[in-house]
Order: sequence, then C-alpha cells, then structure tokens
Amino acid sequence: MTPRDRPLTKQVFLEALACERRGWLLHNPDQPAGSRSFAQQFRFTQGNAIGDLARQMYAPGLDLRGPSTAEWLAQGRTVVADPATSTAFEVPLVAQHAIARPDILVREPGGWHVIEVKSAKQVKAEDVDDLAYTVAVACGAGLAVVRASLALVNPDWRVDNDLPALLAHDVTDAALARATEFAPLFEPVHRAVSAPTAPLAVLKSVCKNCEFLRSPCHLDGPSDPVFELPRILGRKADALIAGGIARIAHVPEGEKLTPIQQLHRRAVIAGGLVTEAAGLAQLAQVRAPTGYLDFETLSLALPPFPGMAPYDVIPIQYSLHRRMRQGDAEHRELLLDPRAPDIEEFARHLLQSLDGLESIVVYSSFERHRLLWLSARLPAMTRALDRVADRLVDLLPIVQASVAHPEFHGSLSIKRVLPVLVPELRYDDLAIGNGDDATGISGLRAMGRIDDAEWALHRRHLLEYCKVDTLAMVRLHDALAGLAG
Repeated sequence: MTPRDRPLTKQVFLEALACERRGWLLHNPDQPAGSRSFAQQFRFTQGNAIGDLARQMYAPGLDLRGPSTAEWLAQGRTVVADPATSTAFEVPLVAQHAIARPDILVREPGGWHVIEVKSAKQVKAEDVDDLAYTVAVACGAGLAVVRASLALVNPDWRVDNDLPALLAHDVTDAALARATEFAPLFEPVHRAVSAPTAPLAVLKSVCKNCEFLRSPCHLDGPSDPVFELPRILGRKADALIAGGIARIAHVPEGEKLTPIQQLHRRAVIAGGLVTEAAGLAQLAQVRAPTGYLDFETLSLALPPFPGMAPYDVIPIQYSLHRRMRQGDAEHRELLLDPRAPDIEEFARHLLQSLDGLESIVVYSSFERHRLLWLSARLPAMTRALDRVADRLVDLLPIVQASVAHPEFHGSLSIKRVLPVLVPELRYDDLAIGNGDDATGISGLRAMGRIDDAEWALHRRHLLEYCKVDTLAMVRLHDALAGLAG
C-alpha cells in the first residue's frame, strides 16, 4: 500500500498537528516497528485489560476488532446501518482518507453515543482530542453523534468495595467543538503526510522528546537547542526560537533564567564542566554512617490487592549501600513478588537494613513520598518510617545547584550525569537498564503475564539494576566530594 493509499490514523493526524514532519515520518516508516520494550508491553497489556473490562460493562454488543481489510470495512458499514445494532465495539469508520475505530458505539435516541476508553483517572485535554478525532470521523462517515464520553478508571474503586471500576465522563460539547475543527484538516494533513518528500524540519520545543531528533531531523544541530535549558517551559523555548535564538549559547546575558538554567548556559558556553561552590557546600548535609537508597515500584490501574487505590505506587524492591566509614560499602536488598506484595514485610525488612545510619542519600523526592505512603498505611511503623524520611538527603538538588555540563543536555537524571562524572559506571550492559522497564516487568508479573521460570530470570536482572542505581549514588557522591575538595 502506497503512502497515498494508506489511511490517516489518529496517531498520525494528532502528531502532525504538532509537527507536520513528525506526522510524515510516522506515516512513512522506513523500517518495520521493532519489538516492544517491557514498559510498552505492560502499557499495552494494561490498556487491553481496561478495554476488555469496558466491553464487559457495555455488553452485549457486536465485536468488530480485526485487521484493516476491505471486507472488515464493509462489515462496519453494515453494522452501523442496521437498526438492530444497539452496541458495537471497534467498528471501523472511514471519512475521506481518515480511519477510526470507536472503542464503543451505543445507539441512543437520535443517533450514537461514542465512547473512548482510557486508562487515566481524570479527563485530560489530549484524551478529549483523541475522542474528537474519532467523533469527526464518525460524523464524516454519516453517523449522527449525539453524545461523546471518556470511560476512565474510577479513582474510588477498590478490589474490596462495590464501586464500578470505570466511570463515563460526558465531554460532548468539548469533543464536538474540536471535531468541527479537525474535520476540515483531514485532507490537508493526509496530503502532507503522504507527499513524496518529508516537510522541512522546523525546530520547536516538541522536538525535545521526539525520537526523530538528530536522526533524521536536525542532523546538523543546533548542538545546544534552547529547549535543553533545564525545566524551560515549551512556550518560552518556542518564543526564543521565534525570536531567532535557537541555541543556548546565543541566549542573551540579561535573559531571565533560573539559577539552574544559568549554570547550564555557562557550561554550554564554556564547553565543559562548570561547578558552583555554594551548591557543592550542601554536601555537608550528608553525615556518616551513610546509606544510599533506591526503590523500585509496582503501579496498576486496578490493583487486585485489598485497600489499594488505582495507580497506587507500591514499593516492592529496594537496594541499599551502607557505608559505615569512607571506602567500600556493603549492600542489602529485597524484592517482593509483584503477584502478592506484602508492604508490611517490605517496611520491616527496610527498617532493619537502615538501622544505625545517620544520613540516607537518595536521588529525587521519590523515596520520601513512598516512605510517607507506607507510613500512612502501617500505623505500627509510622514513627519509625517518618524518622527515616527525616534522615533523607536528596542528592538531586545538590547536583542541580552545583554542576553542569553540555553532555547533560539539560537533564539532571542520574543516567545523564554519570557518564560525565563517573564514566566507569554504566548501565549499557545490564539486561534491564531503566526504571520504566523495571516497572513494566513487575506489572506484567502482577497481571499474570510472566510465569515463575521467567520471573526467576527477570528477578535477577531487577536486583542487578537496582544495585547499580545505589552504587551510582555512592560513586556520584564521591565525585562531587572530590570537586568540592
């Protein structure tokens, strides 16, 4: 199928609105899609589970999930034209060159109720746009749309209460308004994304997180785009670019920047590492004996554990390096089986491992929030867990205030900082090398998609990954202390 014959999908259309070139690249992939990461597998699996639950709630109905064939499209037209059809799932609809598959169609007096199912707990603008595209295609296909809703996770649901797992949020007015804006754009967008050559690359803030940045877009720079200033707002970056300032090195001295942004600008102009003595002086907060702590967690849309709320972030793994004096550190760890996480066991084991430490170094506020979450659910350990939270020293704001390097590219994540300050310690050779995949594996195990034999292998990899995270903090602390000295 040629790009011109290929229908316009929801993803391509919405992405093309933000960046026409990105829409073209998605519509014209230069190679087949690769295998899904563990994080992607988990999101896909959880999304499907939410979709299955929604179909059960609106059953009975005709299920038209299937491949995009001519016969399948003809069947979709037949289903919506049949007055006997009251409810249908993923009916293929086509308007001009655009195609959509409404998650749920329900016939109501005067027309159809279009329902899109999402795994979120609250209505978001991007989800309304997602629904609006589907509504626009439905209207273009000849359906009278009288209502439009988002079926979302009910934040008050628990596995041990009687509340519905999903709630429908009526967003008819907003969805119809956006659909009216979208419909006239179908053909222009399709022409643009199916053109023989890609539109020119235009530098803008949305490029920052685009997988096409540097290849095939903006191959020749700029090497220091302004959207790599730490925590810069997209609208400010776009305003600078529109004003002819695309590079951090060209940002005027008098431009209003935060201290962290100013430090990164200095590093870019210097072309290497810069330090700030006042920031490094904050290392004095760390007192020996010292621990270095990292958590990995489990988060499910509908956790099957009594008392747990949708998307509760449940700590199931920790790594701890204990350094009683300068030099080597001993290591302790725990990883619960995500199928049945016992948070009381986790907290008790953690408290024993932390005993005797004066300062506990972390990297971000994540561990503090998880400790307070445990504290609220385990009254017998509240005081002990709160005391641990009081002994935490967050290394991230110290790094933010004290060091910068062009190779950080505006990010102060430990995986960006390490290659510069601790180049000998790497994640490249780990089977699991990032937190998203770690969370994905735990989620798949909790949902029954990973058996015992596979879990035994993944368990070893998860322990290796978390151990490197806390060893990284030990080495980073040493590197910062060396800079301070």
